[in-house]
Amino acid sequence: MAISEKAVRDAEVLAIEEINAAGGVLGKQIVYVEEDGASEPSTFATKAEKLIDSEKVATVFGC
Repeated sequence: MAISEKAVRDAEVLAIEEINAAGGVLGKQIVYVEEDGASEPSTFATKAEKLIDSEKVATVFGC
């Protein structure tokens, strides 16, 4: 998945930059946070829980 994941990540970052440059969402800037699940389902689960519970992210994208 590494080949396609990089392209998806790059597209997400570009979209975030464009949205922020246009004023953000409801006047707030989007903050990009990246975690690497290392292609391990349990690691993905742990990282997603951390992002949601500790970082209070609103959206998670990933494989």
